[in-house]
Parts: sequence; C-alpha cells; structure tokens
Amino acid sequence: MAVLKAVRVVALVPAGLQAGILLGYRAGDYPALRGLSASCFVQFQQGLHLHFVKLMPPSMLAALLASLGWRPERLAGPHPLNGRLGILGPA
Repeated sequence: MAVLKAVRVVALVPAGLQAGILLGYRAGDYPALRGLSASCFVQFQQGLHLHFVKLMPPSMLAALLASLGWRPERLAGPHPLNGRLGILGPA
C-alpha cells in the first residue's frame, strides 16, 4: 500500500507542476507577449525554453510512467464501468 501511495504522489506532483507552469504562462506571460516586437518575443521564448528544457521532459516522463501504476488492477481486465456510462460500449 505504501508503494501505491508513493506512485500516486510521483504521478501527481510532476503533472501538477506542469499544469502550474502552463497556467502561469497562459495567465501571466502570454498577454504581455502580444505587445513585444518580433525580436523580443523570440529572445523571450529562447530564454524560457532554455529554462524549462531541463525540467519538462523528465517531469512528463515521470508523470506518464507513474500514472500507469495508479490503478494496476485496471490494466489486468475490463474496466468496471464499461457499458454503464453509455460511451464505453456494451459490457
């Protein structure tokens, strides 16, 4: 049970960090970028890329791999809600 809790934390923390980064960019930086000249915009994007290129790939990989272990019993058989939601097909 402790391993499953650790896997869930590893799945949530990187996903939350990425969501926060993207929301911060969309809410904070993006509106201000519309007023920049083309050369300033490119310079800003290059600086942003250099900062996040180290963080995003390992964070994305950790979130994806840990999410596979979130509910391992679901990987072994059919989903318990199949046919009950009307969108997943017959049971």
